[in-house]
Amino acid sequence: MRMKRLVVLNQVAVALGTLTQLLIRRESPTRRGVAESLLSWSLPLNLGVLEMFFFVRHVLRDRRSAEEADDSAGDRVRSEVALAHLAFGVLGLLSVRFRSAFWSATIIGQAVFLIGVAAVNAREGLKNKMLWFDVMMSLAHLVLLKAYEPLGDTGSRPPRRRWLGS
Repeated sequence: MRMKRLVVLNQVAVALGTLTQLLIRRESPTRRGVAESLLSWSLPLNLGVLEMFFFVRHVLRDRRSAEEADDSAGDRVRSEVALAHLAFGVLGLLSVRFRSAFWSATIIGQAVFLIGVAAVNAREGLKNKMLWFDVMMSLAHLVLLKAYEPLGDTGSRPPRRRWLGS
């Protein structure tokens, strides 16, 4: 139940933060500006905070399961998943400072991980609401990333060097 509350609280914070940020700006919001604002709130909260929480939950669950049974192979897999959550949590928190291509790499990496987890657990995943939330959030981040266009026309680029020929 705590997890659901945290997820809902994060979504409210993302919505309120984005709305406040858009209302403070003097110019009218563009598609890119709305996407940037949503991502600037969603990545640290939904990716950073929630993934860190998932990491802690996996670590605590591993300690309890290690005390109950001796399943070293299962413990290793759960530890690897916990570390993946930790890695994406750190990337989510770092997204406050770094943008553009960093956001692209973070979002694509997390989407591959979470959609892959959903594919591996497809049968059980149909009943797991958190797994559905993870997949939908990953897809939403990919759509927002496309609207944000971090590598799009942001000004002048250095000319491309041709490797063969003139």
